[in-house]
Amino acid sequence: MIEEGKKDNLTAVLCFIDFKKAFDSIHRSTMVKILEAYGVPPNLLRAIETMYAGTRARVVTPDGNSEEYDILAGVMQGDTLAPFLFIMVLDYALRKAISGREQDLGFILTPRRSRRHPTVVLTDLDYADDISLLSDTVEQAQELLNRVESECAKVGLRLNAKKTEVITYNILPEHPPLTTTEGTVLKEVKDFKYLGSWVNSTEQDLKVLDGGGGGG
Repeated sequence: MIEEGKKDNLTAVLCFIDFKKAFDSIHRSTMVKILEAYGVPPNLLRAIETMYAGTRARVVTPDGNSEEYDILAGVMQGDTLAPFLFIMVLDYALRKAISGREQDLGFILTPRRSRRHPTVVLTDLDYADDISLLSDTVEQAQELLNRVESECAKVGLRLNAKKTEVITYNILPEHPPLTTTEGTVLKEVKDFKYLGSWVNSTEQDLKVLDGGGGGG
């Protein structure tokens, strides 16, 4: 997609989202409502509720232990079910963020050719908590980011501005920077390693394959 975009001189903005302690932050009560909305069978839903209900913890220090407190957020890491629960909650938030704006906030992957071949627009690429937002313009990218940040906050996910980065293609250098809803300017970079591969060039990956990037 990126190589084709470069060849055709298409404009694009990619925003690589990072969340603060993503798996520890999901609101459990919200998670249950989302699972129900997604049609999880009642028996399974009750089992999940039971597994997460009444969990408590305390802080252990050299000076003594704290009082016990209720755990109201987070999926149980190490549990084989946890990734599926997390993905369903994140999917819900992302769908809410782009609802009604699917055709005008993303990157045009394929232009409309006919009634049978409508425009194909891509708004995001997702793998677990590795999220990339895609847009044609900076203005669209900012609105998409704002909507995603807002909807994700409702389920407990908070944007990590220090690790969220942006790449632009064929965008004028004087464009306004992308910012969080709190006004923090996001870092714009020339390249980004997404799912183990460098987005903007293959040179880094070739170095690894040739043995220049470490052992193997």
